[in-house]
Amino acid sequence: MDFKKNKVNGDDNEKLKPVRNYIWRPFVIFFLSTIFLIIIQLLDFNPEISGFRIKKINLFLDIVKKKEKKKITSLDNKHFNINESTNIAMAGRLKPEKSVELSENFMSQNDSSVNKNEFCKTEDFNTDRIVDFSHKRNDMKRLAAKLKQVKMANKKVRIAYYGDSVIEGDILVQDFRNYLQDNFGGRNVGFVPVTSVFSGFRQTIFHSYSPDWQTYSFLSNEKNVPLGISGYTYIPKILNYDSALDENAILKDIDNSSWTEYRAAKIYKTLQFFNSVSIYYSHVKTKSYAVFTIDDTKRIIRPLEIGEDLETITITPDKVFRKVKINILSNAEMFIYGVNFDDKGGVYIDNFSYRGISGIEIKKIDGGLIKKFNDILHYDLIILQYGSNIIDPVYKTYKWYQRQMVSAIKYINENIKTAAVLTISVHDISIKNDNGEYDTNPRIPLLVKEQYNIANLSKSSFWNLYYVMGSEKSMVRYVENKQANYDFTHFNMSGGRILAELLYRAIINKKDN
Repeated sequence: MDFKKNKVNGDDNEKLKPVRNYIWRPFVIFFLSTIFLIIIQLLDFNPEISGFRIKKINLFLDIVKKKEKKKITSLDNKHFNINESTNIAMAGRLKPEKSVELSENFMSQNDSSVNKNEFCKTEDFNTDRIVDFSHKRNDMKRLAAKLKQVKMANKKVRIAYYGDSVIEGDILVQDFRNYLQDNFGGRNVGFVPVTSVFSGFRQTIFHSYSPDWQTYSFLSNEKNVPLGISGYTYIPKILNYDSALDENAILKDIDNSSWTEYRAAKIYKTLQFFNSVSIYYSHVKTKSYAVFTIDDTKRIIRPLEIGEDLETITITPDKVFRKVKINILSNAEMFIYGVNFDDKGGVYIDNFSYRGISGIEIKKIDGGLIKKFNDILHYDLIILQYGSNIIDPVYKTYKWYQRQMVSAIKYINENIKTAAVLTISVHDISIKNDNGEYDTNPRIPLLVKEQYNIANLSKSSFWNLYYVMGSEKSMVRYVENKQANYDFTHFNMSGGRILAELLYRAIINKKDN
């Protein structure tokens, strides 16, 4: 027992007083907590509160012996559904383990709030092919016909690929682009942002920029600025120069201006150098300049058009180049929307990824700007790959999402009248079950069904990525084969390459037929 000295009655006499020892208390708390958790486990207690279900407690999960799973170590026909007659499946196709009927059973067993009769039983639902609901317009056939003309007539086909974090960093899109450019021509990555949260790991272009840009977007637009075709708008640093000065005097301030820089990548032969570079801007109020520095040697200065309309500047040097730095000099607020790298003919795919959104945010893009961008870029196909950010047990139905996305596709059709629209379903996403094993999130089949209905109601097209990648528990196999991350949600470059080839072959199948 410990003692301490205390003064008694204010005098100098000291008295030793014992100090109580409470070291036993944490052990009592630990013991009582363990007893409580064991009781909860034995009672099978996992109630639902305000739409959120409390996870079932399994105190001994990590020490209970589990049945050993056979790990897939190679991608061969034994594990994949190879269907040569349709020219769709290839050495990355994961075989679906269950039919639609089994999918319904899976849903009813794992989530009582899901009505299994809601699941789509349409004959053409579970298919590798793209299902075209455009009827007399024959959108996908028109796209196929234009692809056929690309090489012969040196024309362009342009695709806007909208998605969430699943395609961030050009995952999936980079290989889809490469397959098309290898077969139909074209080079470079297309439309790219001015600043980017994923510039550090994108492999198809190397990107750096100054930290003084103001960025506005779907989820961050407090000034309510008009958003461009990518869902982003950028405002460069405002310089304090006298607009009455001549060009040479203004350019002395170039080192203080906002800049963005791009270098060509060697990952694919179609990306190893640039042919041209364009910037898109609007709302220029005073004398302003864009300065292009090519390969650190050649400087090209272009004045910006004063006015509110969307304008473009395109630089096409005498020879190809591998690096360009763009400085924007302005002494008043103006808007920059992005940069474009392309060539005279071929196929171009613009990756418009934005993490954390559901797709309905597309209606926030300024409609007038969409039309003006399309007048310049001429889109032939709009791909929408969303859904992973609305998988939540709080939603009992996705009818609300169906209505919102049909409205969003209508908005696209109103502003880009010449383009087909393709909805790609949500992919498989796995979560831990009560036994600590990964299963398909039971909300996935329900959402896939609604995305099918979205395409049907909007008279656009649909591709069932959930089915194509292997349906239930396919994400588990992708993770085991190191083709997806351990969050059981996002693909890596290897997994993206598999899906890109499946999508490419689905497009080509339309062309071949």
